[in-house]
Amino acid sequence: MGAHVMNVDDNKLGIQGYCPVAYFFGPPQKGLEELSSEYEGVIYRFASSEALAMFEKEPDKWAPLYGGWCGTGMAHGSLTPIDPLNFLIENGRLILFFKNEELDTKVMWEKDAAGSKAQADKNWETNNYVAK
Repeated sequence: MGAHVMNVDDNKLGIQGYCPVAYFFGPPQKGLEELSSEYEGVIYRFASSEALAMFEKEPDKWAPLYGGWCGTGMAHGSLTPIDPLNFLIENGRLILFFKNEELDTKVMWEKDAAGSKAQADKNWETNNYVAK
C-alpha cells in the first residue's frame, strides 16, 4: 500500500491556507504564512502561535481527515476537492466537504453520517480512491 494522496496546492499548502485548529474554536480563519508547520507532506498555516503550538504537539488530532479531501467523496472512493468553509467537527476530528451552487456534500454525509464515515475510513485506510 502506497502513501496517501493529500489535498494540497502546487506549494504543498493544505486546506487552502486555512488554520486547521481554528475550526474547533469558531469560524474558520486563514493562517499566516509565517506561522506554518509541515505534517505528512502538507504545509498547514496557523492563525496564532498558540494554534501552531497545539498542532505541533498533536498534529494527528488537528489535521483534517482523509488528507483534506471531501469526506463524502472519500465515502464514494473519490478524491473530491473541498470548500474550506464547508465542514463538520465529528468525534473531535475535522471533516471537510465539497460545495457549489448545485451540490453540498455535507448534506449528503449527514443523511447517514455513521455509514458515510465507516465507508470513508475504509476507503482511506485501504487507498481505495481515485482522482475525479
